[in-house]
Amino acid sequence: MADLNGKWIGSLLFGPEYGRDAGKELFFEIDFVQTGEKFTGTARDTGGFGASPDPAKIEGTFKENKIQFEKYYASQHTVDEHGKTIVDRSKSGPGIQYEGVYNESDKTFTGTWYIAMMQNTGRGMQEFKCTGTWNMKQNVVAKAPVV
Repeated sequence: MADLNGKWIGSLLFGPEYGRDAGKELFFEIDFVQTGEKFTGTARDTGGFGASPDPAKIEGTFKENKIQFEKYYASQHTVDEHGKTIVDRSKSGPGIQYEGVYNESDKTFTGTWYIAMMQNTGRGMQEFKCTGTWNMKQNVVAKAPVV
């Protein structure tokens, strides 16, 4: 089983519910602190489609090479019709659910994510899910040899 402690880098792809934006990529980094099977962390979007300027909190579990976590931003952000990220700091963002598996041979995680949101359908509010895929690997910094 991997040790999550430290910095990880990755990306996610937006799923078919995003219409013309499906398949677009968002890049991120996460600093994890692991205690047993539980972990916390701070995520930062580093670029790509829909990147938020604000960090997000992470809480989850990692057991038997399976990872599950929730990511939540302190602010709500959306993307307008021109691809510009709009941030509303008066509202917190909804939780984003991630699950995946650790591949021991290449030391990476891959998985799926979803976000449940409410939408006014004209007949009242209805929940719908947006989905996608994600991957990440530990950010290994090469160290100079000790002489």
